[in-house]
Formats: sequence, C-alpha cells, structure tokens
Amino acid sequence: MKYLYSYQSITRFAKPVIWHTYLLRIDPQENSCQRLVQQSVFLEPGGREGTGTDGLGNKIRYGTVMEPHTGFTYVSSGIVELADEYCIPDEGSVAPYKAPTTLTQMSEDMHKWLSRMKQKGSALEQALTLSHRLYRRMKYVPLSTQNATSAAQAFGQKKGVCQDYAHILLALCRARGLTARYVCGLIEGEGSTHAWVEVYGEDRCWHGVDPTHDTLITTGYIKLAHGRDVNDCPVNRGLYRGYTQEENLVRVIVTEI
Repeated sequence: MKYLYSYQSITRFAKPVIWHTYLLRIDPQENSCQRLVQQSVFLEPGGREGTGTDGLGNKIRYGTVMEPHTGFTYVSSGIVELADEYCIPDEGSVAPYKAPTTLTQMSEDMHKWLSRMKQKGSALEQALTLSHRLYRRMKYVPLSTQNATSAAQAFGQKKGVCQDYAHILLALCRARGLTARYVCGLIEGEGSTHAWVEVYGEDRCWHGVDPTHDTLITTGYIKLAHGRDVNDCPVNRGLYRGYTQEENLVRVIVTEI
C-alpha cells in the first residue's frame, strides 16, 4: 500500500536569532517493509545543509543558518510504499536496546505490577500482553507530561501521551529480558508525530507494537527513526544564539492512496 505524507513544522522566534544550527530526522527510513517512492524537502531559511546518518542508522539532515531570522520552516512530503507486514530484519547490533536508560528505569511499583504477570510465549506475545495490561491501566491525556518525564513517573500518575506509553512498555520489556527500541514516526489520522515500540523476535526481526492504541502493527505506520528512547531520535534538535521566546507548530498529514 502507498501513503502520501506531509510533515510540516514552523518555529517562530519573538526576536531575531543567529547562528541557528539544526539536526532533523524528517526522512522516512527505507527497509524491507518500507520504501520511499517520492520525496521533496523544503527549508526556509536554507543556509548550509548536509545529509547523512546518525550512530543508530537513522537518516539526518543538518545545517546552520547564520543570518538573523525570526522563523524556521521545514516541510518533508512524499509517497511511501509499505508492506502488508511490519517485520524488519536485524540490520546491526541489538545490544544497545537491551539495557534500561534514564527515561526507562523501572520503579518499585512497576516491578511489583510486572511480578503479577506470568512470563510466557514468544517475545512478541509477551510484549503484546504487556501492552494490553498497560492500555487498561493508563489514560491518554495530552499535555499531562513533558519531554523529560520518565517511564516511572508516567506509570505512577497513570496518564501520559504516546511517548510515555512507549517508554513504559520499553521498561517493562527490558525488565523481562526482551530486546526493544523506541520508534518515532507518522500514522494516518494523526496531527503530529507518533511513538511506538519495536520488539526483537526469535525470527531475528523487529516487530511493531503500538501501546497507545494497544495494537500489533501491520501497516499504515511510517517510520522515521529509532533509538533506545526518545532522546536518541528527536525529530528536531537545534541551538541558536539569542534571548527570545519561541513557538513551535507541527502539522502531519498521512493519507492512503
């Protein structure tokens, strides 16, 4: 199936800034179940730009805008062809995705909660069971957490957004000895980016689980990047010189064609 996507981001600064450096992960990945058919990228102001990959194999765009500016706009749009099954063969070391990170540390309450569940089935089956239980415990509440909110904090307050659901599931999976990683991307019907989890199975493939919607991913999810947690793969990261307030507007459109 083919999907038309558009990722639009506008950052407005109250006063002009200079020496604005940026690093973007706005290019869909290409793997055995996802192919980029067509793409166009717009950046304003442009400045000096380069492309490459980060240490985890994610596509990146980076550059510097040296002249004063009060806004920064980037748009990535195109067509992506997705397979009927979400199954990505191992493309490198899985070791980084076995251990907990600062954002995915287990709390005592999480250990107690996890101990009440039996450990049985394949890696994917265990992850889906954890997702089912987590979905019943948590409530999706926009703006209830921040970027630095940990899995333990979100689990304790029983509410969060997709990033929190993914971090909690990662923590639980890793506590069970499962290999799992964080994914950011786009899905149909979303107004912004979305986060989910990939679990490494006995077939040596990565399988997608979306704990926010409590579903096994088959198709319809456009992957941008992955990492140990959100800190490894933010869509936009930058620095600038100047003292000002900023406003960020993001709009995502994904439509099957």
